[in-house]
Amino acid sequence: MMETMIAHGGEGPTLFLWACDRHPYPHPFRVPTTRKLERGDVIICEIHPKIGGYFTHVERTFCLGEPEAKQRAIYDGCVAAYERGLTEFGPGRKISDAMAAVKQTIEERKLAICETGIHGHGLASLEYPRYRFHALRADHDGLKVVGDEFRTGMVFAFNIDLYDPAWRNGETGCVFAETVRITPTGAERMHSFSTKFQTIAC
Repeated sequence: MMETMIAHGGEGPTLFLWACDRHPYPHPFRVPTTRKLERGDVIICEIHPKIGGYFTHVERTFCLGEPEAKQRAIYDGCVAAYERGLTEFGPGRKISDAMAAVKQTIEERKLAICETGIHGHGLASLEYPRYRFHALRADHDGLKVVGDEFRTGMVFAFNIDLYDPAWRNGETGCVFAETVRITPTGAERMHSFSTKFQTIAC
């Protein structure tokens, strides 16, 4: 995967996280092992490709074969929260209000947050403004300096990594993220990847 990224003009160093397990933790912060992949395994990845010094951001969840119904439900919650964000983001709108709506969508599905939020994405992978529920205190202070408002031309990484606290002790989940741009009329996806839960025939 790294070779493919470099061969197509990408650059290192960059963030490249990938995990695979029957029930992986809801964020891919694990070192890959030599264990062989098995039918029913769920793959979660977070990739920040970089070209010309600029970063982008994508996270996806895959399954070798059919995932469990609960895994699909969690992933559907990730996508629903993402789609809610796209309707709420826009120039002149408050970042904090938009993200509160995203959180409301997650809570309506009785899901919980491992990581969910936005942060500026450009020449660094963690630029301001930021609004991340897993680091909210620090980000609130940042908004006081840079402003709590979307502006045309801003580019964000928007990630939603969720789990169901009532299932498997909340120790597994799904991930979803894309890079979005604020336009004069709202928010625009900067990826063309399918948003569907990816099943790999095996």
